[in-house]
Amino acid sequence: MLRNTAFALVALAAAAPAPAINGHWSHQGENMFVSTGNDAVRSCNDIVVRWQGRDAARAEERLVAVTGRDPLTVRLPRNAGAWFRGSGRSDWGVLACKAAESPDLLPQISVGVNRGELEVRGPAGEGWTVFFVVDGPAAGSLHAESANGPLHFEGFSGKISASVQNGPLAFRDCTAAIEARAQNGPISLAGTTGNVDARADNGPISVSGDSGNLRLRTSNGPISVRLSGASWREGTLEGRAENGPVSLHIPEGYRSSTVVESSGHSPLRCRGAACDAARKSSNDDSRRIEFGSGTPVVTLSTVNGPVSIDSQMGRTD
Repeated sequence: MLRNTAFALVALAAAAPAPAINGHWSHQGENMFVSTGNDAVRSCNDIVVRWQGRDAARAEERLVAVTGRDPLTVRLPRNAGAWFRGSGRSDWGVLACKAAESPDLLPQISVGVNRGELEVRGPAGEGWTVFFVVDGPAAGSLHAESANGPLHFEGFSGKISASVQNGPLAFRDCTAAIEARAQNGPISLAGTTGNVDARADNGPISVSGDSGNLRLRTSNGPISVRLSGASWREGTLEGRAENGPVSLHIPEGYRSSTVVESSGHSPLRCRGAACDAARKSSNDDSRRIEFGSGTPVVTLSTVNGPVSIDSQMGRTD
């Protein structure tokens, strides 16, 4: 009996090369192990899949999706992941990486199109999976959902809506409008300068960069920010953790006004040259530390977590 797992991917056609996206990810299930190693994901060979300690049986399929102005939508089943890269092409090149516990299961895994949706059919049980490596228009729109696998996006300037339950969600060098949601997985933003609304329930959010309109919220996870350059060039960054710690790396001599706040009972540690020149205030209800001058453009706060601030000469990356 075949099980039908639907991925929404609008309007498909023929083949394309896969992109390279950095970022290590690994997952250990009861019988299956998956890892992307430490190098860029360029092909199916960059994704290691094992069942009960043995290399999985593998197969590939290449497709092209033409969506026009509509978003490309991908909904992944358990243990699956996807890597997306923006480029100059006008359609979406999709590389489907199939893996199974035994070779006889591979012919039962099919990827096809049904009324504008990409459908993946496979045998009953959990002895198989599919991963996607996608190369598409940088200004395109994407909607992606994952259960416990990774979603990685690089080089997009359009619009992205992405959510994960237990897997990592990563954005690199994007200027897109981004809505990111994670239930138990981490969210990372590296060099991402668009309009970003990122929220995590029980996972961390990490940011590195020097520009963008970024709004970060965690309920029970930490927020980590590494500022680069001499100032926040454009936009604002606002991060708030309800029950998690906040950490900030701020370069010495950073010019943009930066404020970090916490409740009065939360520990606050600040070390480095920038901390010596910072303005500090506290009372029974709150603690506040300010860097630079003018209207704050970087604001971080936590309600029930500790604060750690680090500033070291020469570390501006």
